[in-house]
Amino acid sequence: MTLQGVSSATTTTDANGNYSFPNLAPNGNYAVNPAALGFAFNPLSRQYTDLSSDVTNANFTATAGTSRQLEIIGGNATPGQDITVRVDLVAQATKMQPAFLLHLRFRHFD
Repeated sequence: MTLQGVSSATTTTDANGNYSFPNLAPNGNYAVNPAALGFAFNPLSRQYTDLSSDVTNANFTATAGTSRQLEIIGGNATPGQDITVRVDLVAQATKMQPAFLLHLRFRHFD
């Protein structure tokens, strides 16, 4: 969970999905954004204007997303040479929340 606004912070939900951002500046404007690899969230974010007390309706629904696939195009280089490769996201959970891990495997040819 990420908090943005007058204060910024991150936190992790507990086993029941509860979370908190303690000691926030009063009367501030904040946005709370959920994120977890492999999940899409509804809503994508919650906005709080002039926050002056604890909020109990800051719930999000997580739905398992489809697997993500990346296609790496190009990438040949001589040793010591920098290269640029194009990475295309070809499958994702939602268009609003593309997220992926990129694992690189290098091969050395003699």
